[in-house]
Amino acid sequence: MKTIEFQNFLLKSAIAMMACDGSIDNKEIAEIENMVNNEIYFMGFDYKKPFEDNLNYIKSNGKKAINDYLDELSLSDLNDKQELRLIEVLIRTIESDNKVANNELNFLQLV
Repeated sequence: MKTIEFQNFLLKSAIAMMACDGSIDNKEIAEIENMVNNEIYFMGFDYKKPFEDNLNYIKSNGKKAINDYLDELSLSDLNDKQELRLIEVLIRTIESDNKVANNELNFLQLV
C-alpha cells in the first residue's frame, strides 16, 4: 500500500478502534493526534479533514462502519511492516484511555 493511502488507512483504523467499544474518550483522540503529529509513519500527513470525515461516518453508521472497515482491511494489500505498524497503532489506541474493553480486544483479534 502506498504511503498516503497507508496513512489514511492507519488513521481510519485508529478511529475504528476508538469507536468499537461504544465510547469515544478524549484520551483516545489525544493519542491519535499524538501519533499523527509525532510518528515518522505519519510524516507530512494532513489528518484533520480525514479524521473528522471518518469519525462522522462511524458516528452516523455505527456497526456498519466497523464492518465496512473490516471489509476494506480484507481487501488491503499490506506488507509485513505495514501490518506491524497497524497493530502498533491499534494497541496504542486501546491503551490510551487506560481501559481495555472486550470489544476492543475482539476488534484487535479480527484485524
